[in-house]
Amino acid sequence: MASPSSSVQALGGSGSELLTFEDMESHNVDVNKQVTKFECLLIVGAVATVKWEEQKRNKAVEMDKLPRLLRGKPLKKQAVFLVGEKGFSNKAREFKGEKLLDVASKKKDLHQWRFNIETEQELNQKKNEARKATAPKRRNKDENCNALLENQERRKRHRKTSSKSENGDLKSSTSLPQPSLPQKFKKLILEMKGTEAKLVIQKAITNTDTQDNQGRLSMPKKQVLCEFLNEDEKEKLEKDKHLQVKIIDPNLEVSDMNFRQWKLSKPNGSPSLTYVFRTHWNEFKKKNGLKEDDIIQVWCFRVVGKILFALVKVEEGCENGQ
Repeated sequence: MASPSSSVQALGGSGSELLTFEDMESHNVDVNKQVTKFECLLIVGAVATVKWEEQKRNKAVEMDKLPRLLRGKPLKKQAVFLVGEKGFSNKAREFKGEKLLDVASKKKDLHQWRFNIETEQELNQKKNEARKATAPKRRNKDENCNALLENQERRKRHRKTSSKSENGDLKSSTSLPQPSLPQKFKKLILEMKGTEAKLVIQKAITNTDTQDNQGRLSMPKKQVLCEFLNEDEKEKLEKDKHLQVKIIDPNLEVSDMNFRQWKLSKPNGSPSLTYVFRTHWNEFKKKNGLKEDDIIQVWCFRVVGKILFALVKVEEGCENGQ
């Protein structure tokens, strides 16, 4: 006959930490009762196995730095040792092994966790690649919007920075210097014996100015910077007639054009006056590469009292703003 205490000393030794008396008592084992050596070995082996699995599980938890339950799922069927006839008390008739997560279950959980981490990393990588692929499109869209806003602001600036003075000369509402006719135009006008050069308007070419079915360049009278027509010319335009004029293009070539005055009615009843160049405008526009949002100046001058015009391209428009 032997007791579990003697088996503990024989199995683990007095200085061993593999198994203690507290481990036996915590599993309802009466260490003072006499049982056979074989039964004692079974009991000690079962308790030692449970403790070894617990130590191994705790080590795995510490290595993986994962929160783990200190207790695993119980066995579907509890291990029962009937030892009542061999001296165990009635209070502890059954030895119930409280099993922790076994090795297979632990490896399965660890593999599942690593799979979830890898899957999440793959999803994040795909999102980043998709974000990088769509970034140029968003950037191009933002650039187009910025270009459109810039062109709109530029139109407003060219419409509002100038106004007419009482004597008909250019008057700037800001500190910007008065525009000057380019030297090459001055030289050509002098060769044509032209005088009295005046800036009539500075504007951005609109969408309707570029449409072939419209076939005209408009100059709203409220944007005109000076009085450039004499009384005879005004009277002729008031009678809904046109003036046959010549205009110098940006390439210093002279073209024929019809010049008219339109009266456009408004909802409030007051008419809006607009001067227009017609007849050969579409050909003039294409030949000189004029497009929407280009900034232009229209100058007038006189040769032996007859009015002529010159069109100067000041600034190229932004194609993205179309």
